[in-house]
Amino acid sequence: MALNWSITKIRDWNKLQGKYGPGGVVIEKPKDPLGIFLNSIILTTVCVDLDKITEKNIREWIWRIEFLNQLGKSSISQNQVFRITPGVLKRFIGLSTNATNNTRKRFIKKVVTGIERDTDWVLRKYGGLI
Repeated sequence: MALNWSITKIRDWNKLQGKYGPGGVVIEKPKDPLGIFLNSIILTTVCVDLDKITEKNIREWIWRIEFLNQLGKSSISQNQVFRITPGVLKRFIGLSTNATNNTRKRFIKKVVTGIERDTDWVLRKYGGLI
C-alpha cells in the first residue's frame, strides 16, 4: 500500500518543502530548517501507528518513539542528526497520512508480535532451535 500524505493543514506548509531532482538531489533547500526532516516525519507515522500530528497526540508520539528506542528496534532517533522532540512535532501539527492509527495497546501488541516473529526466524535460520 502506498503511503499518502498531506501537509496543507500545517501552518506555513510551503516553507517546509524544498525542490529535489533525480535521486533526491537537493536543488533548493526548504525555507524552514525543519523542512529537511519532512520525509522522516512522514515515514515515522508508519512506525508509531499514528496517522496525524495534532496538539493532543504529541505526547503519545513521543511515548511511542521512546518505547521503540527502548526496545532497540528503531532507527527513528539513532544515527540521525536530529531527535524528534515535542518542539519538532509542534512544527508539523496538521500533517496527515493514511498510516494505520492504532491505540497504544494495539501498537504495543503489533511491536511485540513483530519481535517474537523476528526472534523465531533468527533461531530457525541460525540455530535450528525452533
